[in-house]
Amino acid sequence: MKPKFLILMLLIFSFSIIYAANGDEEFKKGNSYIDEKKYNEAEKYLLEALKKGNTQAYNALGYLYSVQGKFEKAEYYLLKDLENTRDEKLKERMKINLAYIYIKQNKEKEAEKLLRSIKNNDATVFNTLGILYYNNQNYKKAIEYYKKALDKGNDISISNLVISYSEIEEANDEIRELVNKEYKRGNIYAYGFYGIAKIYDEGAEEGKKICELGIKKGDPNSYLCMSVFYEKKGNKIKSKELFEKYKVEMGKLEDKLEKNEK
Repeated sequence: MKPKFLILMLLIFSFSIIYAANGDEEFKKGNSYIDEKKYNEAEKYLLEALKKGNTQAYNALGYLYSVQGKFEKAEYYLLKDLENTRDEKLKERMKINLAYIYIKQNKEKEAEKLLRSIKNNDATVFNTLGILYYNNQNYKKAIEYYKKALDKGNDISISNLVISYSEIEEANDEIRELVNKEYKRGNIYAYGFYGIAKIYDEGAEEGKKICELGIKKGDPNSYLCMSVFYEKKGNKIKSKELFEKYKVEMGKLEDKLEKNEK
């Protein structure tokens, strides 16, 4: 299982609510079309906003091209955005955005150098470094940084940690220890993994109770747990249905986290 959804969670492109005087209307229309996923229209208006002098369009275009997988274009506009920004806090966030684009283009050295230039090593920076090392198949380093992100309050990092541990042979004890600790701490994203452990250790019904509670608390991983439950019961159709539900709910979480960071 690859942590694609967690990589997407790291998109934290932030659009200022203070619009430039020139290209104001075009910029607002472009962002509206991004929200509607009408990317051709968004591109048209954002490029027009840029022509009229609205430099915020650099960031918006970087985001637009990144969600379409046009990473070279995204890199160009995010670099321009970084050049035009004076606010140091905003620059830190832009560097994280740009590092994400470097990672997607397999420019690991550039991404790592950029991330390490950020003095404030907050949870997002640690999580991004974890992704960088995971993509390089350096799972021990990935685990190191995901743990730091988790310690900084990025609860969803538990998913990345479990995935990274699963790449290492004989890491079951570490996974169980992590899941137990986070479940007891009250990390809602630990419920699904804790339920899966219960299914294998104490029986399917015991694990199912944990999964159902996790779903009520808003943990997408608990749908994965329920998928495992029905797989163990021999109901492959229901298992597949719940796995698809897991992907949908994780997608919703991605969207929510992205919007919160805009």
